[in-house]
Amino acid sequence: MIVATCGADVLTAFTTALATVGNIGPGFGMIGPTENYAFYPDYVKWVLSAAMIIGRLEIYTILVLFTPMFWKKMSTYKIKSNRRCSGCRVSSIYL
Repeated sequence: MIVATCGADVLTAFTTALATVGNIGPGFGMIGPTENYAFYPDYVKWVLSAAMIIGRLEIYTILVLFTPMFWKKMSTYKIKSNRRCSGCRVSSIYL
């Protein structure tokens, strides 16, 4: 929606948003394989840059690792060894 505010047609605006969230690069319309994002104003480039960062799943993993809630929840899991099995050590996770 923000991409469409700068005067881009619907096809270009839609595929620009999909291309940036999916981190695939080219889209359709004015963002084809031979074009670039230079004609967009700065505010659209900032939004598209944020969409690229949000589109990366790795950023969510890193952010989750730094949240205290994740570590509190992980400390509630208890690992218990199953010593009844002769010759094998199978671990089970209990809540």
